Amino acid sequence: MVDHIFADLDLDFGMHPFNRDVTKKYDEQAISRSIRNLVLTNLYERAFHPELGGSVRELLFEQADAITVNALETRIVNLIERQEPRVRDVRVEAVLNDSEDGFDCSVFFTAVHMKEPIKITLYLKRVR
Repeated sequence: MVDHIFADLDLDFGMHPFNRDVTKKYDEQAISRSIRNLVLTNLYERAFHPELGGSVRELLFEQADAITVNALETRIVNLIERQEPRVRDVRVEAVLNDSEDGFDCSVFFTAVHMKEPIKITLYLKRVR
């Protein structure tokens, strides 16, 4: 039997092939999905939990320069440190992608009960 430290529902709501229940994400996948959802959620967007999210998307409509990149990195780090208790040592690197009008973001962190650092990549693009 495999022991998992963290488990979350898979928000794609896929069906487990054997027990026909909703599938789950475990450990690294669960935390990565949670971080992605937090970054893509604006404040006051979720009913009954207006405090979730960090309004990162509003920075996508600012002047695309080094100041905005720095603000984006800082906002994502603060958001994760404030709302995801399962991680520590959060670091974000954002790079302006001029050809796509967006930002390539790499989020580095260590899960609380794991030794290996984890990296996830997000592409943040303004919607026209």
